[in-house]
Amino acid sequence: MGWTWVWPGGRVPRWTGVGAVVLAGALALSGSGALSGCAGPSEPAPSATPPPSGSAVTDAATVAAAVSAAQQPVSWQLSSAPAITVGMGERGKRVAVITKDINPFIQAIKDGISAAAGKAGMITLASNPAGSAADVTRQISQAIAQHTSAIITVGFTTADIAAPLQQAHSAGIPVVQLFVTDPGPPPASAGVFAYVSPCYTCIGAAMADIVIDDSGGSAHTVVINAPDVGIATLEAHGFTAEMAAHCPRCTTTVSDAPIAQWGTQIPSIATAAAADPTVTYLVPVFDTASPLIVPVLAAANATARVKLVSSNGDQAQLADMKNASPPRWVGNVGVNGAWIGWASMDEVFRALTNHPALADEKIGFRAFTPTNIGSIDLRQNPSTWYGDTDFAAHYLSLWGLS
Repeated sequence: MGWTWVWPGGRVPRWTGVGAVVLAGALALSGSGALSGCAGPSEPAPSATPPPSGSAVTDAATVAAAVSAAQQPVSWQLSSAPAITVGMGERGKRVAVITKDINPFIQAIKDGISAAAGKAGMITLASNPAGSAADVTRQISQAIAQHTSAIITVGFTTADIAAPLQQAHSAGIPVVQLFVTDPGPPPASAGVFAYVSPCYTCIGAAMADIVIDDSGGSAHTVVINAPDVGIATLEAHGFTAEMAAHCPRCTTTVSDAPIAQWGTQIPSIATAAAADPTVTYLVPVFDTASPLIVPVLAAANATARVKLVSSNGDQAQLADMKNASPPRWVGNVGVNGAWIGWASMDEVFRALTNHPALADEKIGFRAFTPTNIGSIDLRQNPSTWYGDTDFAAHYLSLWGLS
């Protein structure tokens, strides 16, 4: 399985995947309770010594305040973004949306893209999930041949699809990529107009704050990373950095399980965690791993000891939290998929109206915990779970379409 124990003061030295972005200083996103955001680029090897004695939590009040802030509804943070004029010149233009797979979260993103595009009379081209590099190449080639005005990709790294991205760039078609890395501009050589993503390093830090606060500084945590997904690695990095910074008596284990091997590796990781009486939290990077974890914990009679924290905010897992189903969910950090769709079209419109891209669409996230889940109506559209901010109206105003 290859577990790596990281004791306080250490960091996980074996990050792989798409370039881990290091953000200097504190990171603040709307709805984010992350304290330190991420660690520096040079990381010491894990210590072999046991956790030190002394204070259980460094600045416990600040950690608790961060958790409280992360639980709040998400607010609009683009008030200072340059406005653009999206006129009728966009009517009839087409945007191709190419996704790696499909699930309710990605469908919400696609729905947001279609709704935003429709406000300017644009058409969203439907496509089947592109599960391989060959599928992506074929779909991007089709989009080029059809004289598509813009392309949005979901779930692919820039390196994965470098050649077709360059083909689109050569054809003069702007490409917006989702979930490549933390917010920031793409490399000039990538042939990509803009990246769109929440800060996954910050999401990881918020998850760590929840663990620290819930445990009172005595957590023994196993993080299940997906090393083939760049944003997952950023999330895991943010988690371990925050734990090391604020929980000197905690221990964190990172175990890698590539997405394609989840069916076999995650049950094995969960089995080992359940057999270790010191483990008190399992933290998969995405909550869709939980169906592979929960039966293992139940079979080992470990559901009373091991708690769950993750990200994605999927309905099934939030329902388990609301119902207090064992094992107990103490945190799940989610992002509004529809909001991401509208943010993606903001970048498309900026490209089509010859405006510079925004380096950060400032997409917030919200931590769902037993404290606030009771106020969430999970029967409603997931957008309502993040508060009553009318992000669509804000974007329409930004585009001169309100």
